[in-house]
Amino acid sequence: MRMLGRWMLRGTLAFALLFAVVLLWLRSAAGNDWMRAQILSVIEPQMAQGTVTLEGVNTDLVRTFELVGLEFQDETTQIVRVDRVAVTMSPLTLLSDSIGIHSVVIDGFSANLVTDESGTVNLSALFDVGEVPAAPVGAYQGIGSDLTIDAIDFSATTIAMDGMRIESLRVNASVELAGSAVTLRDLKASAAVGEPMNATVSLHGTAGLRDGDLVLEAVELSDGVS
Repeated sequence: MRMLGRWMLRGTLAFALLFAVVLLWLRSAAGNDWMRAQILSVIEPQMAQGTVTLEGVNTDLVRTFELVGLEFQDETTQIVRVDRVAVTMSPLTLLSDSIGIHSVVIDGFSANLVTDESGTVNLSALFDVGEVPAAPVGAYQGIGSDLTIDAIDFSATTIAMDGMRIESLRVNASVELAGSAVTLRDLKASAAVGEPMNATVSLHGTAGLRDGDLVLEAVELSDGVS
């Protein structure tokens, strides 16, 4: 038994040392470049045109994962940029039927969206291969596992679309996905809308998706037109 205990201790120490070495390497310039390349290699084949760039990736390999400076462009315009996307979760939930995420932060989102004569938004056009007909869109069926997100924090600096401009937007909520049902609890949102409305809009309450229908529960909306 002592011999077994020694081998288990040595194995644990060796694993901890290997984990530390890998983590240190991933946090180095070379490791960061490798992670960036892996993520871009997944996104780029899905794009029919334009470019995607990613400035950096941060992770502790266990609980946190962060993307920095994610940007989509067409030939002339920066269409979407996100300064930071950060996810914090417990890895043990991946072994269960229900996935639990502590927090999702999307910070510094900006978008410049334009619809062409065919009704296609420029962001969608980046991923439109034009060869495979789109499958009919049915009712939302869920993601295959239940999911809870304790806190979502979304902030946007500027969102422009076809003449409408949102100068700032902040959304906070918790999310529950159970089968095909989606519930947003403790929903709080505020937006400063520019021309032509020039208004500040805010709402709070609970919203959800049930059998493909949007359901609003105890949602209060307020607006102030300047």
